[in-house]
Amino acid sequence: MGVVDFIKSRGGNSSFSARKELAKKYGIQNYTGTSLQNNSLLRSLQRGNTGTISSPTVNSSSINARLMLITQTLQVYLLQLIMLQVLYLKDI
Repeated sequence: MGVVDFIKSRGGNSSFSARKELAKKYGIQNYTGTSLQNNSLLRSLQRGNTGTISSPTVNSSSINARLMLITQTLQVYLLQLIMLQVLYLKDI
């Protein structure tokens, strides 16, 4: 798992600018996102020296938005299923 995936898996911002700030906190100078710098940042994050990424952030609006999307998707599938049943019964 790379540093971007590690940060995402903990609900963090994995953008370059966010990683650059994290690198600065961990003492990685002149962060440009090289493989060596990313590996060093990943090791530091895994050790959890600053605790900035160690626990996932819970954003209730994000959770609500995801639940709404799931609900809408399920409604579409349910309507499709009903339509298929109606077509099937029509053919009987």
